[in-house]
Amino acid sequence: MIVTMTKVAVIGPKADLMELLGLVRRLGVLQLDAEPPGRLEAGRIDEELQTLHLDRETLTNRVYHQELRDKIVQLLTLLPPESSREPWLNPDKVHHSLIAVIDTHLDQARERSQRLELLGRESRELSHYREFLAAISELLPDPSATSTLDHIGVEIRDERALAGLEQLGLKATGGRFELQTARTASGQLVGVLTTEKEFVEKIRAALQGQQVYDYALPARLAELPFPEQVTTCSRLLTEHAAEISRLDNQLHLFAHRWLGIYRLVLAWLEEQLALLQATAAIYETEMCFVVSGWLPADQLERLRERVAGQFSGRVLVEEKAIQQEELERVPTQLYNRGYFQPFELLTRLLPMPGYRSFDLTPIIGIFFPLFFGMMLGDLGYGLLLLLTALALVLRARNLMLRDVGKIFGVAAVYTMAFGLLFGEAFGVLGKKYLGLKPILLDRHTAMLPMFYFALAMGLVHILLGLGLGAITSFRYGEKKEGWFKLISIVMVLAVTLSIVAAINPTFGQLKKPGIFVLLGAMPLLLITGGLLAPLEMLKHFGNIVSYARIMAIGLTSVLLAHVANSMVGMIGSVWLGVFAAILLHGFNIVLGIFAPTVHALRLHYVEFFSKIMTGGGRVYRPLARTNPTPSGAAPGRGIDGTDQTIEPGGKAWKA
Repeated sequence: MIVTMTKVAVIGPKADLMELLGLVRRLGVLQLDAEPPGRLEAGRIDEELQTLHLDRETLTNRVYHQELRDKIVQLLTLLPPESSREPWLNPDKVHHSLIAVIDTHLDQARERSQRLELLGRESRELSHYREFLAAISELLPDPSATSTLDHIGVEIRDERALAGLEQLGLKATGGRFELQTARTASGQLVGVLTTEKEFVEKIRAALQGQQVYDYALPARLAELPFPEQVTTCSRLLTEHAAEISRLDNQLHLFAHRWLGIYRLVLAWLEEQLALLQATAAIYETEMCFVVSGWLPADQLERLRERVAGQFSGRVLVEEKAIQQEELERVPTQLYNRGYFQPFELLTRLLPMPGYRSFDLTPIIGIFFPLFFGMMLGDLGYGLLLLLTALALVLRARNLMLRDVGKIFGVAAVYTMAFGLLFGEAFGVLGKKYLGLKPILLDRHTAMLPMFYFALAMGLVHILLGLGLGAITSFRYGEKKEGWFKLISIVMVLAVTLSIVAAINPTFGQLKKPGIFVLLGAMPLLLITGGLLAPLEMLKHFGNIVSYARIMAIGLTSVLLAHVANSMVGMIGSVWLGVFAAILLHGFNIVLGIFAPTVHALRLHYVEFFSKIMTGGGRVYRPLARTNPTPSGAAPGRGIDGTDQTIEPGGKAWKA
């Protein structure tokens, strides 16, 4: 259902404005209206209303709060996630003190984060160098015997480049070189080119443009003898790991002790900024403020009681009549209980309906599982779907997944019910082993009755949509459109009666009345709907025929189940046939869930909603506080480990 909304105006002295906004935000029921309010009776305010202008002090506070908020956000992005105690502090008082230390904390956190990033990058490079040096250590000759030789380490990213590398060495040195290869611990192919020192630079220049890369060590390693390169890599990695651990511990210690305070103050600052932002929808006179907005009608007395209790009569809440021209601005809130509540998930996939329209959640709640069950219609499949849905409802933590489970749980019940009516459980297995017999019809053979049944469901659904659409049109003052939809209902019924009478001689006496009604309603249809009205009528019948997909998808499910059961006898091995049958039944279940869901929703969104849906509704978004989840911390040490305590005066001292 669409919740009945009420328009109110709240009037009081300017000095109480921010306190009132805080109360409204805590209650979370009033959506502010940016349009100026109409005539006010409470307080007999006769002065001209104008947009609220914030004083210099308030504007200064806004800038101050925004700057502090931005700094806290920057700091929190630099800190690691850490659990800590919830602080018992008043954020209104402590935020003045934080301004004295936040710049220091931010600089320290930024410096340590940058240092950690640099150390991490260098550690990855050193690990790469050490892996390379370990791979080529067996390839290098004795340094004492090779005083005139030099070595070039290379990384070979494409093994097809080996032949080209040998040709390159021959060309650059005239054959006075040696290429040896090995693989690193990670599997990368590396090599060592050994040649005389006079050819080194020439070879390095020739390597450019090849799929071979000169493994140039950093200067602090390249200048060392090879044995010292390996030990230096290991030593630097050890030193980096120790420093990374020290810096990381400092950040975690600081986060444990300070993160809660900063989160608490951040939540408070966002509350204050939200209240200041809300003042854009407030009007004032010389002495008073006027806040107008929308709230659910059943929340009006609660708002009045809280305002009266907190302001002792200084602030008044006045209910205002909703004018005809204001109906387009009334926000829409959907509210459904019990059975229909999960189906709001499907309604909210579309634009919010207008306030004077209908909440179509109950329609989806009735017809979606009905269409789904008609299409799948198998007792065994329905039982498996029900078990899956129950698991979602009982085990899922996400509320949306629980709603999905509830929706498909209802659809599974309908599937099982139609499975009994059709006499199906995993196809014909229900007939063979459970003794099921078709009560309504056998979908495998009675395709034409199933087709008629699907069209009958489509006729009921479309006529219901036209009826609700007519009511909506009258609510919006579009009487001509409303009469057009009512006459369309008469025309659809007349044509249906004529067709039924032509097909079935039993109803032959209805043929002439149907034609007479059709001829009589045609001029009225043209008057209310215009020259394109006949095309609109054809569209209605096209929508009805579209419901034949219920029969087609159901027949597909039946045939797939039949093929799956036939696999047991078609394959020589019984166990292989059973395995193939299980696979096909599994595929049929997945397809039987996906296809009915998509097509049942399409029948609602396209065929049905087009007859009634009036979009453009404003979503009800009351001024409400967020739910901060600060994990607090008591004042403690700074990032560098020194004690740091906030004094009431806002200064920080280090011990």
